[in-house]
Amino acid sequence: MNTKGLPLMIRTLAVTLLLSLLLLSGRVAHAQEEPPAPQTLDELEGRLSAIMTERNVPGAAVILVSGDAVLWEGYLGVADVERDSPVTGETQFRIGSISKSFVALTALQLQEDGQLDLNTPLSELAPDLAIDNPWAATEPVRFVHLLEHTAGLPNLRYRHYLINDGTISTEAGLATTRALHRSMWRPGSYGMYSNIGPAMAAYAIEQVTGEQYETLVEERFFDPLGMTSASFYVDEANRPQLATSYAPDGQTVQPPVNIIVRASGSITVEPRQMAPFMQMLLNDGNYQGQALLNPDSIARMRRAETSLAAQNGVEVAYGLATYATERDGFTFYGHNGGIDGFLSEYALLPDQERGYFININSANGLALGEMIDAIEAYLIHDLTPPTAAAAIALSDAERDALVGSYELTTPLLDPLVRPLERTIGQVRVTEQGGELMVSSLLSPPVTLIPVAPRQFRSEDGRGISYVFVDDPEYGRVLQSGVGLNARQISSAQSWLRIGLLIAFLVSTVMTLLFAAVWLTRLLLRRLYAPRLSVRVLPLLATLSLIGMLVAFVLAALSSNPTQTLGTPSLPSLAITVLTVAFALFSVVGFIQAVRGLRWPIPWGVKFYALFASSMNLIMTVAMGAWGLVGYMPWR
Repeated sequence: MNTKGLPLMIRTLAVTLLLSLLLLSGRVAHAQEEPPAPQTLDELEGRLSAIMTERNVPGAAVILVSGDAVLWEGYLGVADVERDSPVTGETQFRIGSISKSFVALTALQLQEDGQLDLNTPLSELAPDLAIDNPWAATEPVRFVHLLEHTAGLPNLRYRHYLINDGTISTEAGLATTRALHRSMWRPGSYGMYSNIGPAMAAYAIEQVTGEQYETLVEERFFDPLGMTSASFYVDEANRPQLATSYAPDGQTVQPPVNIIVRASGSITVEPRQMAPFMQMLLNDGNYQGQALLNPDSIARMRRAETSLAAQNGVEVAYGLATYATERDGFTFYGHNGGIDGFLSEYALLPDQERGYFININSANGLALGEMIDAIEAYLIHDLTPPTAAAAIALSDAERDALVGSYELTTPLLDPLVRPLERTIGQVRVTEQGGELMVSSLLSPPVTLIPVAPRQFRSEDGRGISYVFVDDPEYGRVLQSGVGLNARQISSAQSWLRIGLLIAFLVSTVMTLLFAAVWLTRLLLRRLYAPRLSVRVLPLLATLSLIGMLVAFVLAALSSNPTQTLGTPSLPSLAITVLTVAFALFSVVGFIQAVRGLRWPIPWGVKFYALFASSMNLIMTVAMGAWGLVGYMPWR
């Protein structure tokens, strides 16, 4: 079983309700039974080709390595659909967020040289890079927080991904994100992925060394590793060799963009030149006799230290720009990436000295997940899993203290789904047959195997992947090392939120059904209704909200969702206008429903109007609390 998908699934449950519209990259949990592991390279190539055909993926490059050899180079499909040009060893792909690994490597090398300490507050390394941090006096943002995504920084907005500037400096790029330079919670407590943090780290590196970050990486890593094609830019030098990237349909071209946070995700490279990079990591920082880093630095890169989860024993976590994930008892270390229409991932088994890199020129996350499943299954098919951490017995009191409902404490990608996050995104810890299970409202339970009173591994996992910690601000919190942060709430709070959501959905359906009846009667002149406002206003509110959701769905299903949502397009403008309309109709509708209690209209109509308008008003208050009334996606 692939356990990497669970935290991602939990954090994207609300988005899943909107047809998983914002999933751009990463692993996808599969409900169906996985096919048997490929036993040979020919079987692996056949499986990958079949997935590409089924999922409309134009091209892919796959590199398998050991510590001292390239085991296989697979170049599949086409680099450009229109020209029918095949993917070759010279074809270049973009690796997206894998670029962050080079920020970590550079920082670790500078620390070895005595030029940088990862634990130094960012304010000392880059005084002009201000972060609004209410906890600064006792918990400053440290350099290491930027690499482990524990600074509490939000992620970029849609509009930031649309700025195409290959000449902008790191400092100028960060200036465009200044409004987002704030800690949303105490630094060093919770992890939330942010493309701003690594770019800040790159700027701090420039201040420490006096060199441009991109030049520094080229001198310290690209050149020693023979990555001659690697570049942080898309320009005339590499554009002819760059594969064309496509939307998930495999047909709609996604033009390349020189993003403003280059350090976080802009590297272009021939996939085969990722082999030396992986071999250096497998050999504890050594490549062909040259020690680029010492073993302690490589070990630190794989180890998380700054989150509450890490401080409380989680081993399967996000280290320095490095994910640790588990599959069938094996722990892989690496990173994934997505930019334009490219998706990529590298992952290593250090103890077994094996690893892989994959790049596809399609933004089809489902296809990438299936291809990765096949590759990892092949890499481990002849290996015996390491011994898992021994299980212990928990007392009834220890189990009972952890059972309950938990709400997500770190937000999802888009604010529009946050009201749903508080209900659909709830996590439940239950006890069944003496075992603890964790699940969401829409996901099957996962058994938690205790290795200490508050430390758990998954049923087929090896290392500690879930912990329960006590936070002075949030109380008891369930954390995993790959993105799950949820605080315990009372059963009353949990069921109240679920009940309100159900009541709102019931009122929405009731409004539509009731409208079908009274509108028909009105058109047939069988309804005498001088007080139509109590009927019309709830309907207008409902139609406004449905229209807003439809606009969001259309934007997310467009060929370029970032472009659609990141500019004042018809769908994004509709979202803004319709959220305001919903709030306006809800407030006025509630006022009219209250007034209508004194009017000579049927009591059934009075009850409907008061119920529907009350539910709309509650949703308006929730949306207002999240800043969704008048929400402008392009801001």
